[in-house]
Amino acid sequence: MIDADRGWIKDLTEQASHWDWTVRAVMDLDAAQTALTQDLPQVVLLDPAVADHKNQTIAFLEKVTHFTPPIPVLFYGSPNGLHSRLEVARLGGKAYLEKPIVPKQVLHEVDRVLHQSQAITAKVMIVDDDPHLLQFLPPLLEPWGFKVSTLADSRLFWQTLVAAAPDLLILDVEMPHVSGMELCQIVRNDPYWQNLPIIFLTAHTEAEIVNQIFVLGADDFVSKPVVGPELVVRLVNRLERMQLSQQLWQVDTLTKAYKRQPAIPRLEQMMKRAQESQQPLSLGLVKVTNLRNINAEFDLETGDSVLRQVGYALCQGCGQEDVVARWSSNEFLMGLQGIRSDDAEHHIQHLCQDYLQTHQQTDDAVPIQLDLGVVQYPEAGKTLSALYKAADQRRQREAD
Repeated sequence: MIDADRGWIKDLTEQASHWDWTVRAVMDLDAAQTALTQDLPQVVLLDPAVADHKNQTIAFLEKVTHFTPPIPVLFYGSPNGLHSRLEVARLGGKAYLEKPIVPKQVLHEVDRVLHQSQAITAKVMIVDDDPHLLQFLPPLLEPWGFKVSTLADSRLFWQTLVAAAPDLLILDVEMPHVSGMELCQIVRNDPYWQNLPIIFLTAHTEAEIVNQIFVLGADDFVSKPVVGPELVVRLVNRLERMQLSQQLWQVDTLTKAYKRQPAIPRLEQMMKRAQESQQPLSLGLVKVTNLRNINAEFDLETGDSVLRQVGYALCQGCGQEDVVARWSSNEFLMGLQGIRSDDAEHHIQHLCQDYLQTHQQTDDAVPIQLDLGVVQYPEAGKTLSALYKAADQRRQREAD
């Protein structure tokens, strides 16, 4: 946070503490330059009024945007119509917020930008029969946080897709055995994978070919030979739009866990993978049992803060293959791939205990009761409904 207003810094820092965020504040751009050499932030809040002249702001932004990946910068300041917004856009700012503004509004915007940037940690699967391309692309994409899996033989596509569970698919148009266009059709015909973003790599840029890949359901295409920066920009832009779309209908805005309905097919897909691979799968149910009392004794905002922090702790403690869903107003259902129920129970208990210990260290700590029940698929049930009931029964027995 770069701002000369000490009162504003104090208010925003205090509010951020309720979100379990750490704010480092400096008063000018020189101090900000020094701070960047010590500890990189995830996002920068900047009041452009702290700069003596525009060139100083430009120099700072050039440094920030040259990190890999770039650090997003949010501007806020006095309203000045189109001119201020145009300057921010030209400088590469991610948002422009007009003063006066309350700290909570700023933090919600920071949260939005952070979740967009988290799309860069997505998994990318590349299918191409060119071995040189498969060697070239992973070192290009991995510094940006992408987890890359590659496949040269398109006949192995389906089992590799299910195992890799990518967030974005890159296909070559022409391949022996099964073409990229045919693979695209297969993906679009499947209810679970039909919304997976697909980018084509092709040396054919004729209008007929381009039109055909878009008709089949492609989201974008990149011409061969691949230019590294162009591909990175296309991937980041596509994944940011996908992340925004997911936030609108898949992700619970308060806790950042999945909503119940979008989580159901993901959990069922985990069950299917566990059955096919003969690997264990555990489901855990975590319930804030005294949420109603918290809302009544304190207020709804306090209850929301508890749910936000519990959801954050559970999501942070799970791997990319796992699913955390807000199953009801005060319940979280977790799917943990490749782990037996005893180990899963120990892991989730550890997450809950760590959160409660950290929470209780604050002076105004709200009493929180978390109950937990963990079961294993398919021993405790072969359907998601049966597993949930078994986990809830286990939770009640443990509570008693």
